Amino acid sequence: MSKVYRLMEDIRNDVEEQIERNGYVAMQKKYNFVQHLANGYWSDNKLCLNCANRKKSNNHAIPRFMLNAISIKGMVSNSNALIDAHFIKKENGLAEAGAFSLLCNKCDQRLFKAYENPNNYEDEPNLVMLAQISLKNYLKRISIRRKSLPLIAAMAYQQLDLEYGDFRNAPRHIIDYRVSKITAINRCETLYTEYSFAKLREHMMTNTLQKPYLFYHCKVDYVTPIAFQSQVRLFYDFNGDIINNPSEQDNEQIEVLHICIFPLQSSTVIMMYSDLLSKKDSYAIFKASFEELDDCGKLCLINFLVFKYSDEYFIHKDFMDILSKNEELIKIAKEMDAFYPDDIINMEAHKNSFSLSGMKKIPNLLAPNNALKT
Repeated sequence: MSKVYRLMEDIRNDVEEQIERNGYVAMQKKYNFVQHLANGYWSDNKLCLNCANRKKSNNHAIPRFMLNAISIKGMVSNSNALIDAHFIKKENGLAEAGAFSLLCNKCDQRLFKAYENPNNYEDEPNLVMLAQISLKNYLKRISIRRKSLPLIAAMAYQQLDLEYGDFRNAPRHIIDYRVSKITAINRCETLYTEYSFAKLREHMMTNTLQKPYLFYHCKVDYVTPIAFQSQVRLFYDFNGDIINNPSEQDNEQIEVLHICIFPLQSSTVIMMYSDLLSKKDSYAIFKASFEELDDCGKLCLINFLVFKYSDEYFIHKDFMDILSKNEELIKIAKEMDAFYPDDIINMEAHKNSFSLSGMKKIPNLLAPNNALKT
């Protein structure tokens, strides 16, 4: 699910006014049109991103057997159950949860064979499995960014509509600035993520993989009510010092972490590790602080990073009644992890918003007291 729909939350009241004025069905059609534009933006390329020979099929960000462990009758709740954005589903079936389309069936099965085998989680994952997880995370990021590009432009125009009555009433330099700035950042990240995917794939093919730093790995003897697999880009460490500058537009300077929460039949594998393509250790100070935490603190922080920096998690439906009433969690879930031009961001407010000190203010779904009954 693309994080870009959170732009709609900034103008939520205006959207509700439009619904009241124009009717829900009319607004639903308008949203569907924008979504259709996003889905069709790259539709000219029907071939697999990996082999470029066969047609693309449905791929999934998280292996199905992991989602099945937290499902009820084949359904799981997604992040919009907390965010409550208009026109977005709050539940997904296993076939559509985390789905995207970039690879053919043959490449999908071959590239992720090791990490998508439930029998390979008895011990600590090997380098090949970590590389496959990272490769899948890059693919999902590519899919998100490709779809986000036309949506971001559409939302920029919609914001201008609200401010000026019609975007065409806005000064031309305002239109150009608003649209070009935010789409340029998105386009650069899309291209760089595609480059990173190709680079990591090359290392895998030539057996020249760089071993990442495994911040955390644990196989707990209970099933967590949440499943997650993605990369996150921390802005600040425990001291509030910058790790990734939120106004940085040079993608080569951005360092990511990979986080996995893999529910199995009667256990859960939880991991956090550095990127295999990292060129520098931006997380050195964060790493030292993280190591000082006890196991409970480490799980608490990982749980916080998932909700604060991503919306690609899936949760057992029975937990949503409680979680949806937690105001602090909802507030955190609605925050964006986007990068902004340095002239449209309040750095002090941004730093306060993304402070790691808030990690104990939300429910920890990785704690044993929140385990599913199996």
